[in-house]
Amino acid sequence: MPNAKPGRLPTAPAAMLLSLTLSVPCAPCAAQSSLGPPPGIPATVHLARGVDDPIIDFSSAMVREAYARLGITATDEVPSGERVLKALNAGEFFGDIVHIEGFDRMYPNLVRIPVPLITYYAMAVTDGRLLPIKTWADLSPYRVCIKRGVKSIDMMTKSLPHRIVAAEYAPLFRMLRVGRCEVAVVPQSAWLQPERFEMKGMRTLEPPLQSWPLYHHVHKSNSAIVPLLQRVLQDMAKSGYLEQQRAQYQQRLEKSQREAGITGR
Repeated sequence: MPNAKPGRLPTAPAAMLLSLTLSVPCAPCAAQSSLGPPPGIPATVHLARGVDDPIIDFSSAMVREAYARLGITATDEVPSGERVLKALNAGEFFGDIVHIEGFDRMYPNLVRIPVPLITYYAMAVTDGRLLPIKTWADLSPYRVCIKRGVKSIDMMTKSLPHRIVAAEYAPLFRMLRVGRCEVAVVPQSAWLQPERFEMKGMRTLEPPLQSWPLYHHVHKSNSAIVPLLQRVLQDMAKSGYLEQQRAQYQQRLEKSQREAGITGR
């Protein structure tokens, strides 16, 4: 397409071509979808949700879209903690919605699709105080609350001398409010939990303690699909689809943080 000069609309032929480019779906994707799933891959696959977290909902939509472009229906199961991860590693699920890089080292029967879908942030939260916390090491002098089952945060806080593990977010935030712990370390996606309203007046400390890109994984018995999923996800990234989904997720996070009355540094 001819380059349009800044501040000017494209010429008529260029505008027509732009319109066609935006309106025509990806031909290879449509062709693959119409042909059905690739040989040896079932028409419907069941994926595990290793944790119960709003970020999984957003990631699930992206993963299901990738499978749909291959002519496959993907469903995801209700999570049940460590049990479902063991079942996933044993091959009882086709794959896992998303986890951090390195998840395949903890569960070696899984294969990572090397296209990042969304970024996961670990945040330090206080009852409103501004504490000098910027790194994991800075947490050491404080009593720290975390939520059970969030593996990345669990791993990074195991060595802390004063750590309290809560079963759910609601009791975690209550402990923070009444002073049983001085800092809570939670994923940023906690802002989307109903319990965020327990956080009114609390403060998030910037920058995040750490961020991890999240990746889709499949069981090694299904490794034939890895190059196909990788290509489809790369196409979704190039088209802007993945970035659009990430932007919507970020907008919801910011809106929920404002509604809950959570302040930043």
